[in-house]
Amino acid sequence: MDEAPDRNGDEAPQVGLPDLVSLCRLLNEGGVRYLVYGGLSCLLHGHERMTRDADIYLGESRENIARALAVLKQWGDGYAGELTVDDVLENVVVRVCDAFVLDLACRVWNLDWDAAWHNRRVAEIDGVGIPFLSRADLIQSKRTYREKDHVDLEVLRSLTGPEPGRPVESNSNEPNNQ
Repeated sequence: MDEAPDRNGDEAPQVGLPDLVSLCRLLNEGGVRYLVYGGLSCLLHGHERMTRDADIYLGESRENIARALAVLKQWGDGYAGELTVDDVLENVVVRVCDAFVLDLACRVWNLDWDAAWHNRRVAEIDGVGIPFLSRADLIQSKRTYREKDHVDLEVLRSLTGPEPGRPVESNSNEPNNQ
């Protein structure tokens, strides 16, 4: 999805870490529980690759999704404010094209929210805690039919050494354990 041109044939601009930091700062301030997955999570794990969207996993809690949508009214031009909790729950992934392309997901391929939340890693970038999928969960989420996920899988499986970011204490239920 992240490389597909729009109706005019234009491609979305690339999304990088500065974009992610600004988005995560806003989500953290709003007390949203979320996990970065997809291409930016690959980048946080050391797999250098381009992406044209930010993927945010919210889980299926109505309250958490409502918090995220309320916070995202303040992001960019506020287009996410037009969404409802049911829009996110019924569509699994909802694309918001605003300051940059953002995919909000209530479910992620092959993952259980509670397990992924428990396994999360947190990277500190410019003073912002960014929760993202553990390497094992990212690998699991990449077991799809998409060719680019197969390429990601190959690279992610070849990574050695400790995982990036810090682990989160298992008893912590704070949004991003800050």
